[in-house]
Amino acid sequence: TGLVATFTTSPDITSIKVGEDVQVSGETANDFSSPVTYDVTAQDGSTTKN
Repeated sequence: TGLVATFTTSPDITSIKVGEDVQVSGETANDFSSPVTYDVTAQDGSTTKN
């Protein structure tokens, strides 16, 4: 169902995405009825999945 996550990031984070959809804390809804993976990208281009 469409739940909205709230999160805090550090200044060196350039984007947070689920798939191709950019995530905005407190605004972007996702369907959490199945696992959701957040792709977090830093200024140096490194990416981690959470």
